[in-house]
Amino acid sequence: MSGQLRKAALGLVIATGVPAGVCWGSGIARADDAALSADQMALATQVVEAIGIRQVADAALGGLRIVLVDSLAARNKQPPEKVEGIVDDILVPDLKALEPQFIASVAANYGHVFTTPEMEQILAFYQTPVGMKLQAATPGLTQQMVAEGHAWIEQAATQVLQADADKLSAQGLSTQ
Repeated sequence: MSGQLRKAALGLVIATGVPAGVCWGSGIARADDAALSADQMALATQVVEAIGIRQVADAALGGLRIVLVDSLAARNKQPPEKVEGIVDDILVPDLKALEPQFIASVAANYGHVFTTPEMEQILAFYQTPVGMKLQAATPGLTQQMVAEGHAWIEQAATQVLQADADKLSAQGLSTQ
């Protein structure tokens, strides 16, 4: 994974609030590592659908699209406007086709972290007025968090690179 893609992935984890272990299946505390039953997997899928996993996936895909356009444009010395259509026609459909795998992976992690009664309670919450409000607000909040996460990453990276330029230089690294 390139540095730009790593940065985008980290930024999306930070911005969307989806823990890295949920996305990549590592470092997450699991109540039970046994295989989930079909019923547990179906319930876990309902939970992640209720919490807005599709919006998270769409926001992540939007961020990744930007990184891919910028990266391919830079590598091929082309204007981003020329590369956008190619990325949209070739890469984005392939990435969208992988979304069910992402959702199933996240659902499996939820299924291992939460018991069946806990998942039923989560679903019950999303049927309350506050739960429905949260569900309705999630797409906009996710987009806002992604935008704020990207802005924060850029600002933080610039700040620490400037503040630590001398230390990096002493290690043979340039920030220019």
